[in-house]
Amino acid sequence: MIPTLLVGDHILVNKFVYRFTAPKRGDVIVFKYPVDESRDFIKRIIAVGGEDLSIKDQKIYVNCKPAGADLPADRRSVGQVGGAASDQREHVR
Repeated sequence: MIPTLLVGDHILVNKFVYRFTAPKRGDVIVFKYPVDESRDFIKRIIAVGGEDLSIKDQKIYVNCKPAGADLPADRRSVGQVGGAASDQREHVR
């Protein structure tokens, strides 16, 4: 995965926009860490409701295509999964 944000980077977050529109694939979102709500998570959305998400040979696939394949080049930074090899499939709700 090519990092788009590095440790120490500063970002501005617009939480208001998602009251009017749903997040879409490729968006970077910020949310509270479920285990410790004093911390924030910053993540890129790789799948939205109704899409199939699978991991095979440490690569991420959305609807049987490599993740990010249909995103503009400046938003393509997904595709590799760290850790042990796994084969998983999940339907995103």
